[in-house]
Amino acid sequence: MPWSVVARMIIAGIPRIEGFKKALKDYQLPCHDHSIIHCNSFGFYDGQRVLPLLLDKYPEATAVFAASDDLAMGVISSAYQLGIAVPQQLSVIGYDNTRSAEMAIPPLTTVAQP
Repeated sequence: MPWSVVARMIIAGIPRIEGFKKALKDYQLPCHDHSIIHCNSFGFYDGQRVLPLLLDKYPEATAVFAASDDLAMGVISSAYQLGIAVPQQLSVIGYDNTRSAEMAIPPLTTVAQP
């Protein structure tokens, strides 16, 4: 089941949550509001902080869609610290297609926003 980490930001956060929900619905995948974890920002440290919380609550999670590349890279960093292999054990997708996404190890799968 996919999980989403999204910052509570009206301009970018809310549309990204809605897009996440729509994509799951379009492909007949389950989407529950409890599968969306809210952060205070789109930043790296929130991504690091939230992954252990998500896994404590939902240990069956196998994928995370983060609402920004920085959040996603924080999730990847936290996964590394927890001994979780990305992408073998946990798939992580970011949003923004920043230059730093291609420099991440492993390289971050990301959504480009033209």
